[in-house]
Amino acid sequence: GVDVKVTQFVAKVLSINAARVAVVPSCTATTPSAAATHLQPAESACAAASIACRKLAARLQPFRTDKPWEQAVKAASKAGVNLTADGRFEHPKGLNHHTYATYGTAVSEVLVDTLTGQVRVERVDLLMDLGLQINAAVDIGQIQGGFVMALGYMLSEELKVD
Repeated sequence: GVDVKVTQFVAKVLSINAARVAVVPSCTATTPSAAATHLQPAESACAAASIACRKLAARLQPFRTDKPWEQAVKAASKAGVNLTADGRFEHPKGLNHHTYATYGTAVSEVLVDTLTGQVRVERVDLLMDLGLQINAAVDIGQIQGGFVMALGYMLSEELKVD
């Protein structure tokens, strides 16, 4: 999901076709101080990409008058312009650790057999306020996946607290 969002976001910021964007796997060779994806939401990756895109767009601006993307890049490269840019984004700290927040609720209707302990989920309604979405399909998948993961923990994991 993160790669799809970053690809679409970069294409939009640079006004190019998404097929021109390549997202490489995060590793210390390409991203020396990368955080695990479970620690940074996709929007953080898009914010970092936006910082890099703005740097790159500013460098390409003199070459991008009426030229297509490919010609502008070739002209800038020929002129010795640095066509590499990076960006780093961290959410500002707030009283609740990070100011990044989404709001939502879930209501589940379940049947519990009190004799056997069997649980059957009859219906689930999820409601999330995500603000401006980059890719609704990815967001829906993340929300559903998070719910199913939590449901799995609740129904099959034994939580022990010391």
